[in-house]
Amino acid sequence: MNLEQVARLLTDEGKETRYNGEIIKEILPPYSNYHEICKVGDNWILNLVVVDHQNTPVHQQIATFTSEDSAAIYFYIDRLSSLYSKKYVRKFIQEQNDLDVGGELFDLPLLIAAIERLKIEKFFSNGVINLKPMSILLNNINETDWKICFVNSNMQILDESQILDRMDALFYAFTNTYLLSLLQSREKELLDQGEITEPFSDGEYIQFIA
Repeated sequence: MNLEQVARLLTDEGKETRYNGEIIKEILPPYSNYHEICKVGDNWILNLVVVDHQNTPVHQQIATFTSEDSAAIYFYIDRLSSLYSKKYVRKFIQEQNDLDVGGELFDLPLLIAAIERLKIEKFFSNGVINLKPMSILLNNINETDWKICFVNSNMQILDESQILDRMDALFYAFTNTYLLSLLQSREKELLDQGEITEPFSDGEYIQFIA
């Protein structure tokens, strides 16, 4: 991928983004913090630009890349994740309030009901004995402790979370499962359109759902 392509793809998705040959940045309302990547020498620098009403914007460096391709993919995955979290995940939670996703009543049966309502069951593994490729694993360690993990296409368990309580584990299991399904769907579209030539890496999936 390249930065010009990323700006076009994100804008087409509804995330207005501009690239002028040197800097790519998301376009947000005045006084909103935003992300940008600018070329400095032989490197590409990812910054969070913190905007204040009175002071000069502050650039907080987040990462450095040695190629435009790696910078472009990172920016695309990062900003697409932010967009999909708001556009799809948050919208579903608000509209399907009978499921109480993230609330005190949200339990394992309601999590499964939410996943079934979205028809994304293949992206969710309920315990290690039910492991599926390219899924989010919800692992109940004991009565109080839970973990969630990403399972790649080779059935390897990656990116194990810290110990979580039940409420957090169920919520993140839902949001991560939904995001995983959304990126796999978008990946297929990009491959079919010739925008990318190979699937996203495990690291890029983990970045997207984090």
